[in-house]
Amino acid sequence: MLWRAQMQFKKLSLFAEEFYRRLARETGTRMLARKGDLHELVALCDPAELNGELREKLDAMQRLLNP
Repeated sequence: MLWRAQMQFKKLSLFAEEFYRRLARETGTRMLARKGDLHELVALCDPAELNGELREKLDAMQRLLNP
């Protein structure tokens, strides 16, 4: 619910970057991924665990990019 409320008014990339910035600050570590690097996290995901709508969008993008 919190995710939905926050995402109504923010771009996902800005939300994610702020999340990782705060995580780094709280843990005393450096931020490993900036907005332009977030696409690299896809390789760490298990496609079977993706939300149905997200999977549909990513599959559609793949079909467009790899005809």
